[in-house]
Amino acid sequence: MPRRFLVFLAVGAYLIFRLPAITGLPIFVDESTYLHWADLVRRDPARNAFVSMIDPKPPLHVWLLALVLGLGRNPLVSGRLLSVAAGALALPMFIGLAGRLQRTASGRSPPSSGGSPRASATEWCAAALFVTSPYLAFSQRMALVESLFLLEEIAIAGLSVAVADAFREPGTTGRRRWNLWILLGLALGAAFLTRQNISYVLLGLPVLAILLFSRADAAWRRWRRLLIGMAAAMAIAVLVWVPALVLESDPDLPHKDLKTKVFYHLRYSSETSLASRPAVAKENAVTLFLPFERAAAGGLRYRRDSGWFWTYLTPPLAILSLAALLGLAFGRRRRAAVFLLAWALLLLAPLVVFGGVLYSRYAVAGAVPLLLASALALGAGISAVSRRGTPAVVLGTVAGAGLFFLAVADCVRQLREPLRQRFVASDRLQYVSGWTAGAAVESAARAIRERKRPVVVVNVVGLAFPNIGLAVLLRNAPGVQMHFVEWTGVLADLADSWPVGRTLHLRNDYRPWKPPGEIRVPDSSDVVVVSPDPVLSVEEGRVPVESLVGGFRRWVAETRRYENPPMQAGGPAEAGVKVLLLRSVPRGRPAAISSPAMPAPDSSSSATPRSARLLRKERALSEPAHPPSRERPIPLPARTSR
Repeated sequence: MPRRFLVFLAVGAYLIFRLPAITGLPIFVDESTYLHWADLVRRDPARNAFVSMIDPKPPLHVWLLALVLGLGRNPLVSGRLLSVAAGALALPMFIGLAGRLQRTASGRSPPSSGGSPRASATEWCAAALFVTSPYLAFSQRMALVESLFLLEEIAIAGLSVAVADAFREPGTTGRRRWNLWILLGLALGAAFLTRQNISYVLLGLPVLAILLFSRADAAWRRWRRLLIGMAAAMAIAVLVWVPALVLESDPDLPHKDLKTKVFYHLRYSSETSLASRPAVAKENAVTLFLPFERAAAGGLRYRRDSGWFWTYLTPPLAILSLAALLGLAFGRRRRAAVFLLAWALLLLAPLVVFGGVLYSRYAVAGAVPLLLASALALGAGISAVSRRGTPAVVLGTVAGAGLFFLAVADCVRQLREPLRQRFVASDRLQYVSGWTAGAAVESAARAIRERKRPVVVVNVVGLAFPNIGLAVLLRNAPGVQMHFVEWTGVLADLADSWPVGRTLHLRNDYRPWKPPGEIRVPDSSDVVVVSPDPVLSVEEGRVPVESLVGGFRRWVAETRRYENPPMQAGGPAEAGVKVLLLRSVPRGRPAAISSPAMPAPDSSSSATPRSARLLRKERALSEPAHPPSRERPIPLPARTSR
């Protein structure tokens, strides 16, 4: 079959495995953050183009999200479709890279440009592995940065091997070489604009490819062209990257120095001493590859939170990928094995050695070279078996079906039962049950959208969970006004301005350095306060919302709590969202705190010292490094005058 037909068939199968139930998994907190940034960029590009650098995260993914947000009513669907599209673009590149590696490693020349060449067994296997990989499928169905980075990673690797081919083939024109260097520079620049730290190691791929796959007897003239080409590619990459490092469109943004913008997330590396580093690296390696550990009584014990590649590549394909690297190394394709192994080490070794806070999505880029090794090994195996007669072909077909059975089953489970798909424990907590999961947020958003009266939403931001998912899901919802404030501001208003004149002091932006404004709520509108429950505190840990409301409970007319699914069936809920409908009095009534029936909220009232400490800590952590001079501070609840 011609290669173009294989590509069409593979992309069709890919869409079947990616598009159904695209919103089956609730919105994840990082998705909501990126989508909210994209909404800010879309509303005011000149001021918010680099809003993601406050974290700081490179802005390319947010810019692309801003472009697609207007394509549908649901921003989550638009964001996840962007990831599906990135994967659809990466698939033909992955197939082409597998075929090019097969030819380059065996010393064959590239096919002629006339017509579409016949697809090889290796390319068929590469397409099947890409489409049915649960690890890739999950990333390509989320509005996260991983799918875009996978596209850039595969493009850089493919261009690196193409550059090596151009050096190997004496008939390659100088114009073609320069075109490849320019494309490589653009791809590297896009990767730098997408991910910090891990993208920088991709600079090693073109060097590896040229050293391994170009002619060994190259003259100095050829090496000079290599140095000039790499310098040109780096210059283009830096030119693409540098605006995000030097421009700050919003003058209110906290300043980040250059080192922070380039290496910020190294702060998540382990802070253990140098002497303890080997033990940390060993633990991280087990987390990545092995779901077992040695038990105290001897033997092996299963670990629910490790073995990411074992779990998400599925055990048969995880074993195959490692065996394939060994087989290629001892066969005739050892240069391809060295390239793929070095590629995997470039991406995974920093996680193993320096990783302190690790999640499985950080390692998904390392799955690409492992899947390519499997494709090369399977392609070679199919070619060998096909020459041994019908019985061998039948046995090989059965074995191949067994290899892919678990992978296909896991992909189908992602479509049919997203909340019950195969997860390691930390990922189940992140995406399904914990405070970062979005089932409770989606339930609260549906309830607010279904209210018959106009509603002002007081979206409580806090120490750990900004609840931005609510703003994303209610974006442009009719009759809904979204505002942000910390719990300090909510309680201060309940103690002072709300009982007198239905007045609140809120921000139109979740960012804490934006000044609050005074909002008078009309009698025709309801006010709901929406908060994560429990609230996370550095000092106190998990604090229930009820303990924060305390003596102000008389202003709460109705309370509803929406919960995320528990970690285990029948177990307790890990996190939820509390929705409080405020009750008000006619305008002009004296402040409730002056009434003997409701004492002022000091240390002796039901606003406990524990919650007061939480609020002070929350306020301290949310204050900007250099607050604007006009910003009006929100007082603590005990202060009843503004």
